Amino acid sequence: MVSNREKKTILIVTRWFPTPVEPIRCVFTKKMIDAQSSLSDGSNYILIVPIPYYPRWIPKLVNNKYFQFSRLPSKENHQNYQVHHPRYLKLPFKWYQRFEWIHYYFCVKNFIENKQIKFNIIHSHGLYPCGYVSAKLSKYFNISFVQHLHDSEINIAKKWMKDYYNYIIETARSLIAVSKKQKNIILNNFGNYSSKKIKIIYNGVDLKQFKHNKGYSLSHNYDKVNIVSVGNLIKGKRFDLLIRAISKLNNQKIKYYLTIIGDGLEKKSLLNLTNNLNAKSYIKLIGPVVNEKLNIELSKHDIFSLTTREETFGIVFLEAMACGLPVVAPRIKPLTEFIDEDAGVFFTKYTIESIAKAIQVAEKRSWDIKKVIQNAEKYSIETVALKIEQLYNFN
Repeated sequence: MVSNREKKTILIVTRWFPTPVEPIRCVFTKKMIDAQSSLSDGSNYILIVPIPYYPRWIPKLVNNKYFQFSRLPSKENHQNYQVHHPRYLKLPFKWYQRFEWIHYYFCVKNFIENKQIKFNIIHSHGLYPCGYVSAKLSKYFNISFVQHLHDSEINIAKKWMKDYYNYIIETARSLIAVSKKQKNIILNNFGNYSSKKIKIIYNGVDLKQFKHNKGYSLSHNYDKVNIVSVGNLIKGKRFDLLIRAISKLNNQKIKYYLTIIGDGLEKKSLLNLTNNLNAKSYIKLIGPVVNEKLNIELSKHDIFSLTTREETFGIVFLEAMACGLPVVAPRIKPLTEFIDEDAGVFFTKYTIESIAKAIQVAEKRSWDIKKVIQNAEKYSIETVALKIEQLYNFN
């Protein structure tokens, strides 16, 4: 163990981290670690981000994404820490998922031992395989282990996976839940014995990047409203309802424009829906935007809306509010935990009419932009980093 005067070294094990191959993957994790590593009296950080092994001689036509993985360097230097990319065997079969942790575990363990990495705490983002492997490493090296709970599919996980989750929760010294909802999910699935381990630390927004454009003014053009939405194009985000709601609103005098930022399996279906509604002139799907430029896109609009069915947190709502955009959101937890009435309008039903009405209310309301921004400022990334750093001070 280290003395109080000596900085701790935190080993972070995760696949929830962006790389040059997946530049927008879990950017919030990187921002969190950036903020933690920038604390003047904070810990040292070493990241292990394993990636699937793919022989360099296999052509990219077989699997372009894995081909790009094979070109990633084994180490990346960030401002205050290094990211290591050891390779592990990952097979593209459903039956293999249950056993993926084995190759992942030995990949990480062998890397730690070969590089003689010294550390005081293991911190994992993502339950499987990252968290399960981290729990195993915690036992092997006799090192305290912190599990960050972001995962949204715990309720529908298969029994074998819940057994792995239970091992993680039993082994972890501390559990970080990103919302009260996330904490309740853990308690409902695994019992109250874990309650004392759980610390609620909300995700944070980078206020240096996401900030208000002073030239912004809602409805500066009174016959035109620009709405933006951001998310993975999957069924659970219900972009289809948002598109239909905007189409319905455009039967009226005010013109509503919608920009959807993101990519995913539902892209083709959403494009077809836009075409069928003859809405191409006022609804645009512009694809993914790298996080460094997301604030620019957000600032071009008047209102942010996302008709998501399920969230464990919802960082993009904070990013929009930090840019001065009032939000239109479903009245679900955890969104109701951090969106104040001064910063947004909630709808209660997943219907075209309910969403359209909420957007109309937001458009007509005279917003105090300072209060919208202040809602986001309560959740700065620096505040989050400090709370996590304090959590490492185990008694």
